[in-house]
Amino acid sequence: MTAIETLAGPSMLLSTVEARRIVALSASTPEQRTRLGQFSTSEPIAELMAGMVDLDRLSANARLLDPGAGVGSLTAAIVARLATEDPSRSLEAVAYEIDPGLLEGLHATLGECAAAAEASGLQARFHAYGEDYVESALAALLGSGGLFGANGLAGDGFDLVIMNPPYRKIHSASRERRLLAQLGIEVSNLYTAFLALAVRQLALAELHDDVLHDIVHRAPRTARRAHRHDR
Repeated sequence: MTAIETLAGPSMLLSTVEARRIVALSASTPEQRTRLGQFSTSEPIAELMAGMVDLDRLSANARLLDPGAGVGSLTAAIVARLATEDPSRSLEAVAYEIDPGLLEGLHATLGECAAAAEASGLQARFHAYGEDYVESALAALLGSGGLFGANGLAGDGFDLVIMNPPYRKIHSASRERRLLAQLGIEVSNLYTAFLALAVRQLALAELHDDVLHDIVHRAPRTARRAHRHDR
């Protein structure tokens, strides 16, 4: 076993993040998870979703978005795969998590991702924002900061979005519905709101329809299985 594998390698990264996820899950209450629409992503599901990504379709300088990141399980799975299979490229990862109780864990995970990337030779940068993804995506897509910041979301869009979106219904008179209506998005829950916003941010990177199909149609079915697994 190499020094990379024992100190900062992909397998150690994923097991460490999984332990962190379990601790965070036990520290939260069912009421809190229901209020935020949270369903955490276990290590096997994160690895499965990361394994669906066709690395050959990513640009040499890939940008990754993980909205509703939790403690960063999905981002860590992507980093572990790149570090193992394709460390010659570079990666910029942007993660959003609105729950302050998870944000410290997310920062810790991204620090470990940076260490694993460095150990493998993968050039990578990581950004975590404890903000509302819907608000920030709206600001980025409208092309103006407006009332909200667009931290990490402005620019040329993303090559890959990997996510397990929150699932919570949003009522017709809610603030989220009013915000989404500014982009012509009419949905009844946060899950589809995240998908609609992510598709538009992928479109900014001028990806082809078949790439969008892989990410948007296949990954959510896996995420729904993760929902049932962690209830």
